[in-house]
Amino acid sequence: MENDLHDTNLDGLFAAARQAEFYDPNREFGFEARVMAKIIAEREGEHPFLFWAWRLITVFSLLVVSLGIWVYLSEPGQLGDIRAIAHLGNEEPIVIAFWSGE
Repeated sequence: MENDLHDTNLDGLFAAARQAEFYDPNREFGFEARVMAKIIAEREGEHPFLFWAWRLITVFSLLVVSLGIWVYLSEPGQLGDIRAIAHLGNEEPIVIAFWSGE
């Protein structure tokens, strides 16, 4: 197989790596701690969605309970008996009762 252009590029990269400074094992000391410190510093200013949902759960539950109470109290106590006024020729009082909410 012929010598490919990519092979010469790869050989050049290996030659440059051989001339580079050797790896210093002291650089990896505390690597995990530095990475975690950076992650914590980046997340410091932002709060996730679940954090806010958990903090606001009391407000949402109070809202649901108050809406339930409001709906329960706003219903009329007695509904008009439609059969008492629903006979032939009596459409006008039915319409008036419907629009007035009686």
